[in-house]
Amino acid sequence: MTLPISKYVWFDKKYILTEKAKVPITTHAIHYGTSIFEGIRAYWNGKNLHVFRLDEHVKRFRKSGQFYNISLKELEHIGMEKTYMCLD
Repeated sequence: MTLPISKYVWFDKKYILTEKAKVPITTHAIHYGTSIFEGIRAYWNGKNLHVFRLDEHVKRFRKSGQFYNISLKELEHIGMEKTYMCLD
């Protein structure tokens, strides 16, 4: 079973098409594995996508970013539409 790849990704403070996301080889995360991750659970009922506790996911993601001193202030301004667009 092959899972579909998201059409959009969050890159350089905005959503872009996945194929346009290019990471420089000098990126710290490539060499040292620095990254943060928070899974977003969503359920499809055949008609609608229901995201489970998105606010709590965003709070945990931001807290994880603090460990590496990564500011994620932009998350407050993204809006639900863009989040759903990335999940679509």
